[in-house]
Amino acid sequence: MGYELQLEPMDWSRQQQELQQGRRDIAWGAFRNAERERYAYFSAPYRTERVVFYMRAEDRHRFEFSGVDELIRTLESAR
Repeated sequence: MGYELQLEPMDWSRQQQELQQGRRDIAWGAFRNAERERYAYFSAPYRTERVVFYMRAEDRHRFEFSGVDELIRTLESAR
């Protein structure tokens, strides 16, 4: 097709920012959510995986969440 793929390591937040700004064409491994659907199209899934969160039983009182977004906010605030 005459195209060359160039991959450069970068952190996830920069990758998402450049995708939003139109400076990046693709990102891989992204979970589909409402926020990302506002600025990106998603392909049909090309893999399936199961993400599991483990914690020590004695720490369960430190974390309360009901979904992925809330889990991320909870973990970020616990830093």
